[in-house]
Amino acid sequence: NSLVTPSIALPAGSTPAVLRFRHTLNFETPNWDGGVLDVSVNGGAYSDIITAGGSFQSGGYNGTVATGFANPLAGQPAWTGLQSAYGNVAVQLPVSFNGNNIRFRFRGGWDNSTTTAGANWRIDGLSLQ
Repeated sequence: NSLVTPSIALPAGSTPAVLRFRHTLNFETPNWDGGVLDVSVNGGAYSDIITAGGSFQSGGYNGTVATGFANPLAGQPAWTGLQSAYGNVAVQLPVSFNGNNIRFRFRGGWDNSTTTAGANWRIDGLSLQ
């Protein structure tokens, strides 16, 4: 499952942009399921925000998705587990993104050993500064 933002034109310049949002997590514990933040630059392939050069200022990934059971995120750093209160996340984007069009994809991965009934990942208050 995924949630994709519209394309966002970042202005040129030398100041890195910061993506901020709040989220709650309800993934199967301890780390069977999870969620990641991907980014696409100028319509290219999506890659994990960290692989693409971003860095978490706060609220970064808190685990690694377990391998096995056909989870598409198996072995990847991700947000996992339970977090019932909204937590803040801030991600500094690399300066190389400036002057380009970007899209963010919030991607959840679930294993095949259980249903996703009751599982959720809520994202709110998305802003780019």
